[in-house]
Amino acid sequence: MEKYDKGKVCACLPCRCTKFVPTTIPRYNKAGVEKHVWMSDLREYNEHRKRCFYAKPIVDARPPYLDLSVKFKPLICYKDAHQAMMIDKQNKHFMMRLIEMDRLGGFTDTVNSAANFHMSNWQGQKGNMLKIVKQNKEFHKRIIAVKSYYAYKPKEWRHFLDSLRKAAHYPLTVLKKRDLDEEVKAQPSISIGFPKISNHIECFMDFTMQNGEYLGRITIELYHEIAPLHVHNFVDFCEKYSQQTKKNIIVQRIVKDRYFESNFITNNKTENKGKRNTKPVRKIFKMKHSRAGTISMIRDETHSNNLKLCLTLCPMPELDRKNEVFGKVTKGIDVLVKINGYGRKIGKPLDVIIISDCGEMPPCICHKKTIRCKPF
Repeated sequence: MEKYDKGKVCACLPCRCTKFVPTTIPRYNKAGVEKHVWMSDLREYNEHRKRCFYAKPIVDARPPYLDLSVKFKPLICYKDAHQAMMIDKQNKHFMMRLIEMDRLGGFTDTVNSAANFHMSNWQGQKGNMLKIVKQNKEFHKRIIAVKSYYAYKPKEWRHFLDSLRKAAHYPLTVLKKRDLDEEVKAQPSISIGFPKISNHIECFMDFTMQNGEYLGRITIELYHEIAPLHVHNFVDFCEKYSQQTKKNIIVQRIVKDRYFESNFITNNKTENKGKRNTKPVRKIFKMKHSRAGTISMIRDETHSNNLKLCLTLCPMPELDRKNEVFGKVTKGIDVLVKINGYGRKIGKPLDVIIISDCGEMPPCICHKKTIRCKPF
């Protein structure tokens, strides 16, 4: 095999390059700046990038050395291991006895051919049989009493866990898992002041990266009794979108820690035909952006109903008088957290995120690819 050279790229690490490659794209506009100006700036910029590329850390950031013998106490571990080995040895011996009993058939002939039925020897034979019965009963009690037992010391383990918590710089959260959906449910409702409605319409949306990586699915609950027009337009679009062969709706804007937008339809004549209502309507802001995962419709200058959607990543009361709220996310808040990681303050995403599929949630579980839908 060829030895690894510092100036070459390793075949086993395709994503890491050990050689600095200067950029040829200047930071100035060539049309408005003289050539020697942008060339000198490009030269200084490449020198700065080269120094950063070959920079080495001065501070040792490696984790501290942890002496396991202080916490684990080897003598106690050896004692527990020896006890477990002895129990395992007893279990093997017991299994051998059970196998021997099974091979013999589990029964014996109760007629003793060597027994003398003469009255003078009967009492002695009877005494021997009673001894055998007594031994069998003791053996039966020993079989019932045998149990596998491993020593458990809760106080010692609790002390060990407390010492780990105190020694760690950050709290021990290995056994704790945050349920983001439950945390968002605790936030204020978007329909404050309206009666509770049990039969909401549910839709789903799948998000993927441009390279095909699947981010996840969110479930949206639509308030059709409060905002019927917007829910009707959204459900109508989802039905048509699920029947298309090419699905490439792009999330156009992701403002980090605030919201993201996606234009679901362009304003041409062919796409506005059908059930969708495009008549201008009066602004009636009923529900509020009081929680993360609120989905609303952005109005254009003509105040017509389009499908340019906004999905919040945090409570945003400043949008209450601008966008019309018609639903909220009930499941999949962790997917929104992933999408938030690709956002920037200017709104342009770091990578292309696509809505690969959407539609109305069926009454059964046939939307799961691994489970077949059973007929009703």
